[in-house]
Amino acid sequence: MGVGKVLFDWRDRRYRLIQLRLEREKAYEDFYTRTKGLNRRSEEYESLDGDHQNAVALLSAEIGRLETLDLLRRAYRWRAPVPGHPVLPETENEHWAWNRVIGGYHLTTKGMREVRHAVAAEVDLYYKPWLSWAAIAISFLALIVSVFKP
Repeated sequence: MGVGKVLFDWRDRRYRLIQLRLEREKAYEDFYTRTKGLNRRSEEYESLDGDHQNAVALLSAEIGRLETLDLLRRAYRWRAPVPGHPVLPETENEHWAWNRVIGGYHLTTKGMREVRHAVAAEVDLYYKPWLSWAAIAISFLALIVSVFKP
């Protein structure tokens, strides 16, 4: 797989997330402008509210699915530990939540935080030896330059 394909895929996923978030914000704005001045107990308001709740639930479910996939992809790339999935279908734990809209699991806020911290720890463990050797090499180079400087 080429570097270009990886970058284009990443760009497309980020663009899709941005578009979904903008659509969700637009759905909120449209709902508030369309219901301005309506009685909250009227049938028209309740119909608009139901449509709005459905649209926002679909958009939020897709956003959660894409964010979970992106975070899991990063965790698997760095071999970071991922919290265990619930064993029984449609059950939840503190790391995974069942989403009825998409019919699948997504990471909760706590699960996302733990996976992000695990990935950051793995990245730190990978780069820490290289950074210390780079600092030593730069110090040695500075010493050589200072010795031979007239």
